[in-house]
Amino acid sequence: MTRKKVGVISLLMLAVFCGFEIYHQTGMVHATRKNGYGCLCHGFEPSDSVRVWITGPDSLRPGEQATYFINIARQPNIAAGFNVAAYRGSLGIADSQWTQLLTESPGVDSLELTHTWPRPGNGRDTISWAFFYKAPATIGMIDTLYAVGNSVNLDTLPDPPGDAWNFSPNFTVRVVPSTSVNLTEVPGTFQLFQNYPNPFNPTTTIRYALASRSRVTLKVYSVLGKEVATLVNDVKPAGTHTVQFHAASFSSGIYFYELNVGDAVLTKKMLLLR
Repeated sequence: MTRKKVGVISLLMLAVFCGFEIYHQTGMVHATRKNGYGCLCHGFEPSDSVRVWITGPDSLRPGEQATYFINIARQPNIAAGFNVAAYRGSLGIADSQWTQLLTESPGVDSLELTHTWPRPGNGRDTISWAFFYKAPATIGMIDTLYAVGNSVNLDTLPDPPGDAWNFSPNFTVRVVPSTSVNLTEVPGTFQLFQNYPNPFNPTTTIRYALASRSRVTLKVYSVLGKEVATLVNDVKPAGTHTVQFHAASFSSGIYFYELNVGDAVLTKKMLLLR
């Protein structure tokens, strides 16, 4: 059998296998290592040309919710899609324009996150989505987040090398007592956490925690000390807060974000990398 015939038969097999899911407008679930075998409609094997990873806090309090990111990198990365699943905790939509919760069979499995349509790269090699993850209520439990991502060229054909996919390394989250969360910065008063993802392009999330209701300012400075953005300037209640820094109009480089609560100040460094 000629190579051309083999290629035609393989393409037909993919079409039969995928059916109308080649451009499924509501994404696909059950593709992660939790309960699936990857994005088989885009190739039968994972590809090292695609890098997929999850970023976010690796420890949370019981029942605490935080923002996480699924990232898919390829060069070039014309568009991409994904599927994220949690083993015990629950997932929620943070990036509503591109993400939704789905199950193939309602009630059979917990809800999973998937894309609604391949997200365009717009010249960027890394495409990311934000999502919420809520930790289980049991202290000491270690949960796992699973993910798979596919990079597509939008030519209506699902086969490689135009399309390719890969699994993300499993991301573990430990459920810890409140006293076990990182309190190295002004214990009992307030905390400033490292932004994620970091490096980032063009959006990152900054998380801070307050022990009591406080007047808060959160500003971003260039490496030369010039103020470039004010993210928060308000009175905030006690608890954990998150804010996004959108840097689409900023140039690559190091930036500093400064949290001011009363007379105390905490500062951290982040890297915008295009």
